[in-house]
Amino acid sequence: MSGSVEKPCVYCGLSCAGEPRIKSADGKYAHKSCAQARGEAKAKTPAKAGSAPSGAIPVEGEVPMAAFLDDLPDPTAAAAEGRCGGCGAALGEGNVICMKCGFDTRTGAKAMTTVKNAPRDVGGSLGGVGSLGAKAGGMALTPFFPIIGACVGGAIGAAGWAAIAYGTGYEIGFIATIVGAICGIGAFMGSRGEGGIWAGCVAVVVALCSIGAGKMITFDIYMQDLADELEAAQSEYEDRAAMLGREDYEQYIADEIVEARLDAGEAVDWPDPEMTVEYAYFPEDYPDDIIEETRVSYDSMSSSERDAYAEAMLGNIDEAIAALRSHDLSMSGQTMIESLNLFDALWGFLALGAAWGIGSGGSMD
Repeated sequence: MSGSVEKPCVYCGLSCAGEPRIKSADGKYAHKSCAQARGEAKAKTPAKAGSAPSGAIPVEGEVPMAAFLDDLPDPTAAAAEGRCGGCGAALGEGNVICMKCGFDTRTGAKAMTTVKNAPRDVGGSLGGVGSLGAKAGGMALTPFFPIIGACVGGAIGAAGWAAIAYGTGYEIGFIATIVGAICGIGAFMGSRGEGGIWAGCVAVVVALCSIGAGKMITFDIYMQDLADELEAAQSEYEDRAAMLGREDYEQYIADEIVEARLDAGEAVDWPDPEMTVEYAYFPEDYPDDIIEETRVSYDSMSSSERDAYAEAMLGNIDEAIAALRSHDLSMSGQTMIESLNLFDALWGFLALGAAWGIGSGGSMD
């Protein structure tokens, strides 16, 4: 319900709110045009003794005309000055009706008015072509602004994710939600605060890509550090083979035994049923029979056989360093996918929800 107070005209009964009006000492209202017309009618028609003025609208507690007429501007003086007798606005030369309030200086009545725009000259039309073109260009670029804003936010989020994960050694799931929120803010700002479905969808897609990029960057940094460690370890030895200890030989031999059994179709009875040769460490992850066979094999090796094993292992190390240095993003992506778990899915869902909520502004339009 509106908080405005109704101000009915004592003559026509319509509201005076927002209209040129006058008010008597006891708080009654009347349109200026109604009061003027009533005053002129009263001047022309003598009132009969003991009766209400001719044409009067019976209103309880009606204000005497003198109370209104005393406040009215002199229409004759106003017209002589080129002003409207109803609202006081300036009248154009030769005009008898005010285009602002509709006051007719001839009758004192109020007419309905409509303002029409004047025809524009050709020069003005041509002059506006540049402005129109600029507006059209802005409209054409509008869908791209949320993308630009979200991408800026996504770049900041991905860099922050990687920096925190690398600095702490942990991937903190809550950071994913922050990344999603930053992407949402960027998309919302790019939409100039309008939000909507398009901005929300952009924020979600960019947030998903940013989180994935942050994880891949983190993994790649770890791989580079591992390559640095391997190279640093080798540089401490004049003879690289000297860096290899018994445990390195046994690890290599145990892996060969497992692969030979698997190639022959034999089962390997791992202590952990989920274990695979790629992730197994000797001796704790291997079955007892393979541990025993590995140690017997190492003890029975000749010097030349050990040299051959050393050469093979060093070759594997060189290949590993080269792979780590190659920045193989497909390998990073595959490793990232394999490392995903239920908590990653939960934090990812929250991150995308934050991106949508902020980017769309909570709007479905």
